[in-house]
Amino acid sequence: MCSSMSVDFIKNGKSRLDYCKKKLDDGRSRWESLQDFTKAYLTMATKLISFASQSIVIMQTSSYCDPKKYDQNVVNEKCKWKSTMNNLLTKTFDTQGRALFLSKAMQTLDTECSSAAAGWPFSQFCSKAKCDYKFALMLEKDTWERCFKNLNEEGKYVVLEEFRSDKTYIYCSNQARGNPLPEGWQPYGGLTAFADGIFGDWYVQGNCEEVSNYFFNFWYDNLFRAKYGAVPNFGLIQDFPKCAALINDVSLWDPHSPPERSLKRYPWHLKCKGTPDANYQIGPDESEQACWRKCYYEAKFKPTFFFTVIETFPGVENLCFCHLTWYVIQRELMS
Repeated sequence: MCSSMSVDFIKNGKSRLDYCKKKLDDGRSRWESLQDFTKAYLTMATKLISFASQSIVIMQTSSYCDPKKYDQNVVNEKCKWKSTMNNLLTKTFDTQGRALFLSKAMQTLDTECSSAAAGWPFSQFCSKAKCDYKFALMLEKDTWERCFKNLNEEGKYVVLEEFRSDKTYIYCSNQARGNPLPEGWQPYGGLTAFADGIFGDWYVQGNCEEVSNYFFNFWYDNLFRAKYGAVPNFGLIQDFPKCAALINDVSLWDPHSPPERSLKRYPWHLKCKGTPDANYQIGPDESEQACWRKCYYEAKFKPTFFFTVIETFPGVENLCFCHLTWYVIQRELMS
């Protein structure tokens, strides 16, 4: 519900942007908490191994537990700290195993969840000078005032320009000559234009010149003021499906040391296709396993695929998307 510029999204502009921005802020908070936890755990694991090493030395040198000073038979008979040292080392080695796995998991996350990638939702910025938002959105001024409540806010909808509808072609021509606004901005989610005024609803998606031609051919006699602005990317699931799958995989973040095969489900060479190969609806109370079963049994994605779940409003059916990978496609073509 936050991943595309649909008519429903635009007509509920202010409330929908408020909702999506809150979801994005919650996601940023969880992402930062995950990174903070990882750093704290790895730091703790390093300090624990140092503490354990020093503690073992102290217990050995102050008792009959030092194998360098005493025969092994003496150590076995008189060392009172043996069980304590073994228990300490066991807990320390368990912690080191978890730390090693966590470090590997974070290395994979650093690859799949790169903050330098275009559209990374937690580092977007937009102003008239510079912008990296996903969508360009052109609205009739009355529509903007009514549906967006005059919204012009960083992280939601940033107004970049206002012009009369018959000047759209001039504006687009200026872009075509290499003077886009903001400088260098390429909205990879495309341009959407919408109005729902007294002359009826219109909705068109395309590049700037296609939109201007639509204005010129159909709306030239009905001039209006247009707001041109930008909307950010609000989620990981659509643009970063492997990143979202890693973050949401509870087996990776289990308190017990997980097996190595957990990370092997997310090998670096798998590339998800840009659009899902199948999609389904799942009930609002169903778990992500329901989406997995649909992709596996109904879409027959075997053996390697990724699935993503897009949550809608509470009590409404969620959307399940099944993503095939380039690796599987290449293997099937070769077989």
